[in-house]
Amino acid sequence: MIQMCIVSGGNVLIQRVVNDLGTSAIAANTAAGRIEGYLFVPAQGLNNGISTFSGQNIGAGLPDRVRSGRRKARSILVPVAVVLAVFLFIFARQLIALFGVEGEALRLGIQHLKFIAPFFAFFCLYMSNAGVLTGTGDVKAASGITLAVLAVRVALTYIFCYGFHMGFAALYVPNPIGWVVGLVISYLRFRGCKWEGMSVVKSKV
Repeated sequence: MIQMCIVSGGNVLIQRVVNDLGTSAIAANTAAGRIEGYLFVPAQGLNNGISTFSGQNIGAGLPDRVRSGRRKARSILVPVAVVLAVFLFIFARQLIALFGVEGEALRLGIQHLKFIAPFFAFFCLYMSNAGVLTGTGDVKAASGITLAVLAVRVALTYIFCYGFHMGFAALYVPNPIGWVVGLVISYLRFRGCKWEGMSVVKSKV
């Protein structure tokens, strides 16, 4: 819930930039964003699964099973990410066209999807780490990482748009940068092993 509120707040700030770029950018960003949302479903679903799995096993005092579950989740996510990335790159035009956009908006939407496609695996790997942290009770760290990712995205969007005048590209170039930041920070937190001593429900025994 906290992470969803953080993301919603950041999206409001980014929407101001979208509005300043005109109607074609608004249409392209809306279409591309919805397609991204559908493609994120497998990663977010597995994120929820690994979160529940991690919570159960850290509560049972089995951190090694948490590590094993994370490895297996990543072994599933990476091939899925590669397949989705290829699909996204090849069928970008057809996917954007499904939303009825054309002309400049269509061109911008295709540009958006083809750029983020190769980086989709970073998002999936980030989600696997976030799932472990959330499930094991390290919620403050997970929320802090979400805030850091969003801060990077928002800051770079404004810098790229108003500082470097990158136009529509300012909306999507920060996305994979944010995913990489989230992946690195969440990995370092996971490697720190502080989650091993945590549990969503503390035993009174």
